[in-house]
Amino acid sequence: TVFACCRASCLLLQVPPSLQTASLCLPLHLQIDEFKIITGNRDQCCIEAAESAAYNDQWKVIKFLVPEVADQTKRDQCCIEAATSAAYNGQLEVVKFLVPKVADQTKRDQCCIKAAKSAAYNSQLELVKFLVPKVADQTKRDQCCIEAAKSAAVEGHLEVVKFLVPTVADPTKRDQCCIEAAESAADNDQWGVVKFLVPTVADQTKRDQCCIEAATSAAYNDHWEVVKFLVWIVADQTKRDQCCIEAAKSAAYNGQLKVVKFLVPKVADQTKRDQCCIEAAKSAAVEGHLEVVKFLVPTVADPTKRDQCCIEAAESAADNDQWESSSFSCRQSLTKQKEISAASKLPHLLHTMITGKSLSFSFKGHLEVVKFLVAIVANQTKRDQCCIEAAKSAAYNGQLEVVKFLVPKVADQTKRDQCCIKAAISAAVKGHLEVVKFLVAIVADQTKRDQCCIEAAECAAYNGQLEVVKFLVPKVADQTKRDQCCTEAAKCAAYNGHLEVVKFLVPKVADQTKRDQCCIKAAKSAARNGQWEFVKFLVPTVADQTKRDQCCIEAAKSAAY
Repeated sequence: TVFACCRASCLLLQVPPSLQTASLCLPLHLQIDEFKIITGNRDQCCIEAAESAAYNDQWKVIKFLVPEVADQTKRDQCCIEAATSAAYNGQLEVVKFLVPKVADQTKRDQCCIKAAKSAAYNSQLELVKFLVPKVADQTKRDQCCIEAAKSAAVEGHLEVVKFLVPTVADPTKRDQCCIEAAESAADNDQWGVVKFLVPTVADQTKRDQCCIEAATSAAYNDHWEVVKFLVWIVADQTKRDQCCIEAAKSAAYNGQLKVVKFLVPKVADQTKRDQCCIEAAKSAAVEGHLEVVKFLVPTVADPTKRDQCCIEAAESAADNDQWESSSFSCRQSLTKQKEISAASKLPHLLHTMITGKSLSFSFKGHLEVVKFLVAIVANQTKRDQCCIEAAKSAAYNGQLEVVKFLVPKVADQTKRDQCCIKAAISAAVKGHLEVVKFLVAIVADQTKRDQCCIEAAECAAYNGQLEVVKFLVPKVADQTKRDQCCTEAAKCAAYNGHLEVVKFLVPKVADQTKRDQCCIKAAKSAARNGQWEFVKFLVPTVADQTKRDQCCIEAAKSAAY
């Protein structure tokens, strides 16, 4: 504010508090030199005061302050910031004064571009008309028009948009201007602006793409009148189908049932319509929009694809996060020969269309979606598959209640054990101990239970989940397998820098020969990844001197590699 800025100036000038009022402070700026302020502070004082003065149309103050900035670079920046403030507030005379004061031509162009965007956003048409021609570089002038048109479109300032679009000299960039501005307008329900911009795109292919992108934005925000207008503008039927599919996914993700109901029947091709329902159901399931899912699933005409829809949507519903494939790189990081089966990546879930946002959701809503979808899958084999994939996703995110519901739904005992193993690995990666405890106990076959513990322990060790490792290792009934479990898990932990996990695992190897082998393998793994502290701990732990020498040789080779 002006008062805050002026008060700062008064303090700098050592003016008595009794005189520090807004009415007295502005004139006191004119006395800066007489008070002999330190030069470094004077520049900053002038810049901040000029910006406030520009916003409030204090022209005389600005005319005094700008030349007082001693540093030329800072003076240019002062003019840019002050002009941006003045342009937003419609202070044309102030802007006219400031723009020529920017000495550097490149920065003057930058000044005009920033000020034009600011003016366009606030519907200051006269200022926009003044600023755009002042951009000397034609390429930058076109870019200025594009940026300003987007700003104006957001707020629905149609007259500003109408001026800017024809001002773009390059036809390709003019189309780009219309596309980007239309998307901004559609996102903010500025229907009048959208209706003007879309037909203005000269290239038919780009016009169709403009409609698709704008419809996607409008559908997310429930602007269905805009969506209806845009869908019919797409000339090519294939692209119209694509428009409906993309917009339906966006609407479903945000729970916009009315928009989804309008869009799905508009997909002319039946195969694509089924695919539209599948993709949209996955989007809706991610956010727990049960009513949208309930509409979409029965709309899939092909029974096989309907089952696929349920499976993929259930998997999305059970999950609430993007799958982090790097977390499952366990043995893949340690060997070039093969990948660990336990390190397989879970199926890739929905890539959210609205970037930068991870919306909160209701846990209860997700469970209800899962329950609904599992029951819809008619084929028992596919229902088992549905439960297995969904259980993996739920376990990864610690959704114990969802896991408890899904596992018993796998009818085939062998597949149920496999479900527990895969889900336990997912849970172990993220340290969800209670989920792991539940799953291990459910595995009926002892051999498979050992396998479950071994594979889950390796992934837990790689990710430093010590408590999970401590629980799993003693659960391996076979001593030979337990030793092998400790050895492999120690390798994983050593490679990824989890010293406490390694210290726990090494003494758990009962057989001395195997313990030495465990240390050697872990030391090689640690050396390969530059984990020097691990090597120093592991080498002396090898009891046999010959093997200790071998350990040093192997670790040195790994480090050199």
